[in-house]
Amino acid sequence: MLTMVVPLSINLYLPALPEIALFFGVDVPRIQVSLGVFLLGLGVGQFAGAPVADRCGRRVTALTGMAIFAIGTTGILFSGSVERFFALRTLQGMGAGVAFVNIGAVVGDLFERQRGARILGAISAVQAVPRLIGPISGAALALAFGWQSTFLLLLLYCLAVGFALWLWLPETVPQTGAAPERPLLRQAIQGYGKALGHTRALGYVFCLAFSTACLLVYVNDGAFIYTVWFGLSPTQFSGLLAANVVALVLGTVINFRLLRKHEAHRVTRKACVVQCVAAGALLAHVTLMTPMLPIVVVLLMVSSGVLGMITGNAAACYLEYFPGFRATASGVAGSLQFLLGGAAGTALSIFHTGTLATAAIAATLCAFLAVLALSRARPAPLPQP
Repeated sequence: MLTMVVPLSINLYLPALPEIALFFGVDVPRIQVSLGVFLLGLGVGQFAGAPVADRCGRRVTALTGMAIFAIGTTGILFSGSVERFFALRTLQGMGAGVAFVNIGAVVGDLFERQRGARILGAISAVQAVPRLIGPISGAALALAFGWQSTFLLLLLYCLAVGFALWLWLPETVPQTGAAPERPLLRQAIQGYGKALGHTRALGYVFCLAFSTACLLVYVNDGAFIYTVWFGLSPTQFSGLLAANVVALVLGTVINFRLLRKHEAHRVTRKACVVQCVAAGALLAHVTLMTPMLPIVVVLLMVSSGVLGMITGNAAACYLEYFPGFRATASGVAGSLQFLLGGAAGTALSIFHTGTLATAAIAATLCAFLAVLALSRARPAPLPQP
């Protein structure tokens, strides 16, 4: 349930972006900044919450994050200006980040690399559910009750998640009962220093960050691509977003099968190359000829699908290096992933040229940097039996 909070926060309100822009009296590229600031808040929240999760435990950190998320979501329902809307989306993202950082940490606590890669892949498949139903549900809600209804549903789901976490989330960090030997700030600095100083492990982080940013560029610009450029309705836009989710699920299923015979690092490397080729092909298509909707949809589906073979694998390979402070290490990965994605989305909104080439250039650059980053990564040696 927790893993669906972030994709719901992104996908549920996307079809309502034109209506939100009209409500606040701004254009669509301007209101798309709300996605970028949410991702920035998500990164900051993970960075701040990760050391707390290692010190105080996964359970209390996850519950605290959901409480912050609920406060931000409630405020959005009553926001009267676009600036306040952006600020509350940032707070909402920070709360989601504090809670979200515990997911990878719990998996790392319980499973070794190959098994962890499959579990994280399953989590990616679960995240596909709100990506699939979110745009369709959001479009229906916005049409029937207005854009605020999408955030009301998000608030209700947040409260349900908090209740479920309180009832069922186990604590996977052993609690000794002894007083901490080091202050929290010192522990956080040392933990982040180790995570950021490990060159081979850091390659997986930047690979994960840039490959995710490649997709988030398309998500951020999706309303412009489909509703403004191609003139599709919100319902058609939702259906095309759902096609990307189907591709992601298919990629996750293929990844499950590949991990039975191939090492996670090798699968990740090939998937990154495919994503780079797809992004480059889209850039060539939109700059050298008149953009055609079927070609754009297919290439976006390829970029989305291969992410199902990258996310879980890269995260599992990375977390294998840090058995003593997985939440802090996960915070580094999550922070860089969403900070980069948020920065890319915000920059895209600010420097948008009103053409498809803007998103295609940004996505191609991100995909290429993901391949370059992975060339520096090496999997940790497996423990000897």
